[in-house]
Amino acid sequence: MKSKKIFKATILLLAAVFCIMLFSVFSAANASDNANSIFEPVNINNSSLRQNDYLNYYETVTANPDIFLDDVSDGEVTMDILGQQFHLELNQTSTVSEDAVTSEKIRTYGGKVVGVDNSRAGFTVTETIIIGIIEVNYTDYVMELTNKTKDGKVVIVAYSSDWIKYPPSSGEEYTDVEKDVLYELTPDELLEYKSEVTDYASDYVKALRNAAENNVFDKSIFTVGGSGEADYPSIQNAVDNATDGDIILIYPGIYSENIEVDKELAILSTTEDPANSIVEAKSTEDNVFYVTANNVTISGLTIRGAVYDQSGDDKAGVWLDNVKGCQIIGNNLTNNIGVFLIDSNENKIINNIVFKSSLYGMWLQESSSNELFDNTVTRGNQPGIFLYMGCDNNVLINNTVTLNYGGIEVYNCANNVLSYNDASNNKNIYGFSIDGSNCKLNNNIANSNKDFGFKIRGNNNVLENNIAKSNTDAGFMVSGNSNVVKNNSASSNEFGFVLIDAENCILNSNIAQNNNRYGIHVEQSSKNTSLNNNIADQNLEENVLIDNLQSNSLNGETKSSPFLGAVFTSMILMLLFFVVNRKEK
Repeated sequence: MKSKKIFKATILLLAAVFCIMLFSVFSAANASDNANSIFEPVNINNSSLRQNDYLNYYETVTANPDIFLDDVSDGEVTMDILGQQFHLELNQTSTVSEDAVTSEKIRTYGGKVVGVDNSRAGFTVTETIIIGIIEVNYTDYVMELTNKTKDGKVVIVAYSSDWIKYPPSSGEEYTDVEKDVLYELTPDELLEYKSEVTDYASDYVKALRNAAENNVFDKSIFTVGGSGEADYPSIQNAVDNATDGDIILIYPGIYSENIEVDKELAILSTTEDPANSIVEAKSTEDNVFYVTANNVTISGLTIRGAVYDQSGDDKAGVWLDNVKGCQIIGNNLTNNIGVFLIDSNENKIINNIVFKSSLYGMWLQESSSNELFDNTVTRGNQPGIFLYMGCDNNVLINNTVTLNYGGIEVYNCANNVLSYNDASNNKNIYGFSIDGSNCKLNNNIANSNKDFGFKIRGNNNVLENNIAKSNTDAGFMVSGNSNVVKNNSASSNEFGFVLIDAENCILNSNIAQNNNRYGIHVEQSSKNTSLNNNIADQNLEENVLIDNLQSNSLNGETKSSPFLGAVFTSMILMLLFFVVNRKEK
């Protein structure tokens, strides 16, 4: 009985040893296969890879250039990638030697897939990386570099052109935030929203360029200019022959044109540098780009030279007329009105530079729900950004407006949001001028302007967490009804805060320091204007000057009779203290 148990145990032990040996053989074989592969799959934390922005799916691999170079010496390479095996016929096309600037020898190869007529292949190979493309029947298999490493090897992204996220016709899909919600966002939420929009806009343009350069766009791609290899010599020729959804790529050069865009197109420079592709007005009496179609994108260009026509009507670098969904991104606009919008809604003006504008840098008229983010407007002959008549629900974030004849002006408009803008060092007049209702201004800066920092006329506007410093008149001048001014700072101006003809306004928790005359000046204002928890000190003439106030609340105490003349803050507080104490007794 005992011998049978020993026998069974021996059989089980031998079986286990056999299984272990078999597993080892397969593991060794598999390891050998991986070691002999040109590309080896790797797992990495890929959350930060830029390919996430324009690919639905991809694989991450590392390369074994030694295996590739050994195989290609015979003129043929077999490559396993993306679940397929490609048998390639390749010839070396060029080499950069070790004596060049680069520290590695760089070789390039070109060829095709064996037995497939409609195919091509191209690779760039160094001692550490392999990148390239295999095209088979209009499908591209791409190997693209990343900035990641794994076990000392550079990580490469491999993908098929079938996995590219085709960009939409406009940028409306970037966020779930509804337009009517923007007015209610906190400053931090607005910054986050702005980042989402600008990142999307940048990625959108990159996706368009990538799709065009890799010829994987599902619409037509037209090229302009260049050294004779382009489809058309002029941008207008390309526009005339395009259809909705096409891309027009503009090679570096100077183009003298006035272009009418009446189709939904993307008009892009081939590079991201506007200095390379310059479009100037052939006639200075006409717009450089006159856009009458929705969902037009213009990006990466220098646009210049439109001034005005014989009747004196002003012209623009980009004129949007009764359109929506357009994106003007990353352009330089000089010597004309930069961007003009009339009857145009839900457009995006992002990351442009407007220099030496002939009138306003950016001018919106009867145009609503537009977004102006990260623009710079400088050295213009009028206010840098102007919202005129019926421009409602627009959002302006992180724009810099400086050295113009005025900063940012909003006239007869409502429900606009201005956050994190800098309107400083403007000549002649204000940093910010708001003549409208229900506008919100928070976290803006207006320093060293030749007039007011912030001039507010209208009703139900809110100013919060803004800074006004070293302006030649008041840091903040407020008139109108039911305006709220809180948590702002005014220093080194002529006046700190001035309320004139203000009713039902609130001036709370502000700081007025080191101003040349009055810290807080309230005049001809009545009906419960509230001044609470403000700090006014070290102002040269008066910290607080109260003239002709009726039924107002100062530091929480209500007085029905007027205060005549100039009264120091300390005197007012002391008088109120004694009056209240006497009533209590």
